[in-house]
Amino acid sequence: MYVVRRLTVILGCIAVAIGLMAVAPASQAAPAAPARTTACARAKATTSADLAARARTKRGMVRAERALAKAKRSHRHPRIAHARKALRTRTRAHRRAVTALRNARAAQVRACASTGTGTGTGTGGTGGTGGTGGTGGTGGTGGTGGTGGTGGTGGTGGTTGTTSSAQGLGALLAVLSARSVGGSVPSLDPSGLTSLIDVLYPGAGDLLSTSQLTSILDGYNGLSGLDTAGLTDLLGGLSGTGSLDPSQLLGVLGGGSLDPSQLTDLVSVMTGLLGNLDGTGLSNPTDPTALVSALLGTLLGGQTTDPTQALGTLLGILTAAGNNGSIPTLDLSQFTKLLNGLYPGASTALGSSELTSLLGDFPGAGSMSQSQLTDLLDGLGLTGLDPSQLLSVLHVNGASLSSGQLNTLTSTITGLLSGVGNGTTFTDPSNPLGSVGSLLNNVLCLLLC
Repeated sequence: MYVVRRLTVILGCIAVAIGLMAVAPASQAAPAAPARTTACARAKATTSADLAARARTKRGMVRAERALAKAKRSHRHPRIAHARKALRTRTRAHRRAVTALRNARAAQVRACASTGTGTGTGTGGTGGTGGTGGTGGTGGTGGTGGTGGTGGTGGTGGTTGTTSSAQGLGALLAVLSARSVGGSVPSLDPSGLTSLIDVLYPGAGDLLSTSQLTSILDGYNGLSGLDTAGLTDLLGGLSGTGSLDPSQLLGVLGGGSLDPSQLTDLVSVMTGLLGNLDGTGLSNPTDPTALVSALLGTLLGGQTTDPTQALGTLLGILTAAGNNGSIPTLDLSQFTKLLNGLYPGASTALGSSELTSLLGDFPGAGSMSQSQLTDLLDGLGLTGLDPSQLLSVLHVNGASLSSGQLNTLTSTITGLLSGVGNGTTFTDPSNPLGSVGSLLNNVLCLLLC
């Protein structure tokens, strides 16, 4: 009898042990979530490296553009050919970096979107086999079934801003972009839009979701189709937009300018809207006009024109329009006086090397064909200017610029100067042609007397 009881206890213990062993697979399904977290972190690191590579290749392309512009002014063909080859190499490297960054961002979205979406795969343990009853003994107790594995907790989606906030931000980005290129909104893809945001708020573009970027891009591209009432409605439901003047903002599309206070308010509202969308506290960029040089430099990828060359050429055309179709021959001192007369403080913002470069390009339009001027303007995305009408001032006796073309030319020069001038914000001269004539008669009298 004693042996039977001992055998019953032993068989019961074996049954319980078998049940516990069956539970083990449930706990072995958990490591999937850490693996997904590691993949997300690796994808973010790759994106950061590619972002740095894009910035590095962008700087290299800017240096190559400036070297080509300098080579052209030397009129040495071997030097020009070498500079062009270097620019092509730098441009290809930049485009490869842009493509790599785009792919890395897409991979990051895929890797990080799945983080925390574990699925329970635990299988309940199999009940133990009942003990065999001995003579007169009681059958062993069946093993307890294993507890099923608990599914992983799904990840929580990031907080997104409203569609109207994103579209409002896109519309304001379009206004600032149009101001930079003489009244037209440059065409951007999602990668270009992210780069544009990063120019003003470094790293902020990476914090936006795909849906947020899509809404911002919709607002950016939709600005041209809005009238004053439409833009008023879009901005009306957003906080902090009361100081903005929709009619003045839309006036930029026609070549108009922004008051300095309106530009400051525009940037402040953009900062607030973007901060609400990506959930971070942002501050106003200290140099909002850095956007100008970024757009006119390498932000749009295919742009290869040196902004300084375009600025000098357009200044020559504006001067000819106010000087009976003639671009005067100026030395550096005279050119500096003319430029400061149109834009007070410009020579201080530019520095001697930029002034020398501008003077070298100042008479350039006089020897340009229409196709050459078109290529120059297209290289910066300056679609609001008419090369045929601009050159007619130089080559057609008595030709003049229409008021719309004059406004666009003036605002384009102002935007280029603000970008080249190390972030100094300039405003359009109220009467550019009259100012040119007065400066050439009074300050530069020796040219005409």
